Amino acid sequence: MKIRPTTAFLAVFAAAGFATLPAMAGSAGESRVGSIYRPYVEPSAADLADTPPPPGFAPFYVSHYGRHGSRRLADASLAGALAVLEKAAEEDSLTETGRELAGELRRVAAAHDGMEGMLTERGAAEHRAIAGRMAARFPEVFRSGGLVRCRATHVPRCIMSMANFSLGLKDAAERLDIRGFLKNDDEESNDVKKHVVMS
Repeated sequence: MKIRPTTAFLAVFAAAGFATLPAMAGSAGESRVGSIYRPYVEPSAADLADTPPPPGFAPFYVSHYGRHGSRRLADASLAGALAVLEKAAEEDSLTETGRELAGELRRVAAAHDGMEGMLTERGAAEHRAIAGRMAARFPEVFRSGGLVRCRATHVPRCIMSMANFSLGLKDAAERLDIRGFLKNDDEESNDVKKHVVMS
């Protein structure tokens, strides 16, 4: 059999890539290769070193762009795997490990039923913590009476992420005027149906 150079290169490249996966694991054993499914990891105090402002200057504004927090699975991607396991169970061809896996998968599917793509409790806590750290690091920006404008798309997990971020700011800094807007809303409108005010 003749191996083409391209095929050999791809095989070596793939093997080298898989060999690096254990090296990419974090010191706490957390996987760094989970892509979009890897939960947000709270930074350590050492990771939060700020560049000091030049003499005579102080922070006065913060622009924060955040993605939604940890969410439940966005679709019925469990259905296919569960169907295969259920069919195997009907044919009595599952091992003990297969039966355990099917049970675990049923529990995960039940936890996601009707909640596909929604923000999890962990995702809500992530945003409250990010806001709290921001307020603690920049107290001069989040002083009493300051205005905070938050904006989210109409996707429920994004709205809930914005709301939890706002709650984190409200808990960390007293008497802020926090206004949440949905994408394309008129920020100058006083219509309470269009925005939520926390003060």
